[in-house]
Amino acid sequence: VDMTRSKDEFISLQRRVDITNAQSPDVFASIHVNSSERPTPTGVETHWYTEPSLGLAQVVHKNLSATITTPDRGILKSKFYVIHYSLMPAILVEIGFISNDKERDQMLTPQRQDDTARSISNGIILYLAKDYVNKNGSRGKF
Repeated sequence: VDMTRSKDEFISLQRRVDITNAQSPDVFASIHVNSSERPTPTGVETHWYTEPSLGLAQVVHKNLSATITTPDRGILKSKFYVIHYSLMPAILVEIGFISNDKERDQMLTPQRQDDTARSISNGIILYLAKDYVNKNGSRGKF
């Protein structure tokens, strides 16, 4: 895993894409906390833009929504800059709403953080394993 930043500092969307494309990873996942002007929305959603990213979005979202007890807001085709201009399968995952007091409190717990991270990473691993089998015709070791 390569992080585009390690502290709370602004990095432009173009710079994030440049960092990602220079590293040339197998996949790109941008993790976000959602927000709304209304305090009621809750849930997880996963965004994709290019066709190669749809399978990644489906697997990651399936794992996330099956693990986290919050509404499943779905998989959405969206033209977010970082997933539009990344050269590899790329998704943007919204892990809940900071604007909802109850969900924000849940997201602050170590259990929710662990469940969220584990479900996203397991989804990526499953996606890569499937992709590896498809490209090589047989299951290999990573």
